[in-house]
Amino acid sequence: MDGIPSKAEYALQISRWNWPLILETAAGNYDGETDEDGSATGLCFLGTVFHLMPSGKYYMPFACSNVDACKRCNGSGVVSRKKADPARYNHLDLMVNCTVKAALHFGSFPDWPPALKEEVAFLRKIRDRYSLDMPCPSCKGVGSEEAHRDELFQEALQEEAEKHDMFITSGEGDPCDILAGICLDGKITSSENSMGHYTVTEITTGRTRYFQTDYDFPGLATTFGWGGAEGEDDIQEAIEFLDAHEGAIDEDPGYFGDEEGDQ
Repeated sequence: MDGIPSKAEYALQISRWNWPLILETAAGNYDGETDEDGSATGLCFLGTVFHLMPSGKYYMPFACSNVDACKRCNGSGVVSRKKADPARYNHLDLMVNCTVKAALHFGSFPDWPPALKEEVAFLRKIRDRYSLDMPCPSCKGVGSEEAHRDELFQEALQEEAEKHDMFITSGEGDPCDILAGICLDGKITSSENSMGHYTVTEITTGRTRYFQTDYDFPGLATTFGWGGAEGEDDIQEAIEFLDAHEGAIDEDPGYFGDEEGDQ
C-alpha cells in the first residue's frame, strides 16, 4: 500500500456497509439476558481482525512484535526536529508551568476560565515547536505504520457505529472477533401486519402496541425518523416510510411506560 489512507477514506469505506442490516441482526440476536451492568445487549458479528483490520494482525499495545516497525523512526515513534531550540523550549516550558500554577487558583482544569485554557494550549503549542523530538510524521508517534492504519480504521469504525446508536467490541470467547453491539433498553421496533396496520414491539419484553388508524401513522413514522410531509399526502407518505423501514429500531417515546401492552 502506497502511503497511509486517511481516516476519511476508511470512514467512507465503512459507511457503505449495510448498517440497517447490522442493526437488525444485532437486535435479533438478543437472547433475553442482561450483561454485568444489567443492560440488554444485542450483538452482530462483523468479522475478525484478520479480515477487517488493515494490518490483518492481532496484537496488544504491550505485545506488538508482529507488526512492522516504522522505517522512518525505527519504531521509536519520534524523530529529531530540524529546528530544535532547547533554550527557547525551556523558556516557553517555564511560561507554561507558571501559567498552569496560576490557573490552579481556579481549581481543576474544568473550572478554569476559557481564556486561560486557550492561553495554556497556545503556549504548549508554541513550546513544542522547539522541542528536540517530534512525533514521527509517518506513523504519528505510534512506532508502526501498520498499527497507525489500524488505529485510524478503529476510530472510523467506532464513529460510524455511534451514528447508528451502536458500539464496537471484541468477542468474549475469541478476542479476534469484532462485533457491533446495541443496548436495547427502551428500544422498540415496528412491523406491518397482514391487514396493513402496524405493530410496535418493545424488544426486551416482547410487549406490543397496534396502530390501526390512518391518522396515527404520521406520528408513528416520526418516531422512526420520518421528517414529515407538506400538504394532504402526509398519511400516504408516512405509510410509504413505515413500509420501507420495517424492522427499524428506535427509542420508545412512551408507547409502553409501565403498562402491560397489548400482549
